[in-house]
Amino acid sequence: MGAALLRIRPRADVYDVGRGGVSSVCETLLGVFGAVAPVVVGGVLRFVPGGFTLIAAVVCALATAGMVVAVFSPIRTIPASADWERGEA
Repeated sequence: MGAALLRIRPRADVYDVGRGGVSSVCETLLGVFGAVAPVVVGGVLRFVPGGFTLIAAVVCALATAGMVVAVFSPIRTIPASADWERGEA
């Protein structure tokens, strides 16, 4: 009901294979890295001297990189109400 009142319609380009394909490839690749990460960390902790320090440094570096991306990238953009009509065309 709310969508009908706001006249929200799905955009035709949302289902464009060219745009969605890259996103799904990246998500799949990240999923594989997430699945393999425990094996890599376990191997480093067991077989590498000073492995705990190495893993701690990698975790801190990745957390810092994630924080930098989160702080300096926009969360989302919401057009001003005057631009709403132009967005529906």
